[in-house]
Amino acid sequence: MDITQIICDVVLAVMALASVIISIIAICKSGRKFELTHAERESLMKWYSETMDCLMALKIRISLEEPFDKASYLSKLSSLIEQGRFFFPNELEGTGAGKPSAYRGMRDQALDALVFFFQICENEDAKARIKYLDNLERKFTSRVFDKLNPREYNKQMGKNTFLGLGSENKATLDKFLQSDPSNDEFWLD
Repeated sequence: MDITQIICDVVLAVMALASVIISIIAICKSGRKFELTHAERESLMKWYSETMDCLMALKIRISLEEPFDKASYLSKLSSLIEQGRFFFPNELEGTGAGKPSAYRGMRDQALDALVFFFQICENEDAKARIKYLDNLERKFTSRVFDKLNPREYNKQMGKNTFLGLGSENKATLDKFLQSDPSNDEFWLD
């Protein structure tokens, strides 16, 4: 190997390293925090979606008054409640000092709603309490909504991805239905 080849290899390696360093700095400055927030948000949304699927299935099956394997749905909901402790940890207020760490303090409202939902569903008269289940479902959704803060998230997403999600781009169903389907202009506002 001649000296020219070695120098070229070293220059290329230094340039590659500089490129990596510049990329890392750019990521850190321009959106790393957003990326981490997005990953955490995606995990919470996946859990929320799975939990809602379970709640809806339980509620509909209870409403139908047809026999079903309630225990499998309740065990799934119980598992989802335990998983939820990582998203909605208890507020430590000096209670439960002798309990395991995940169970000390006051349970978050999101998990309270799920626990109450579970307790109603395990009773024989659950169908008579469907309105309660509806309210608990709404409380749960609202608590997750508050934590995710989608309005602020959408603003940040617009800033970090250059996808303007503001009201100036808002489409209406009437406008869409009146548009010519062969014309892509509707989507090019």
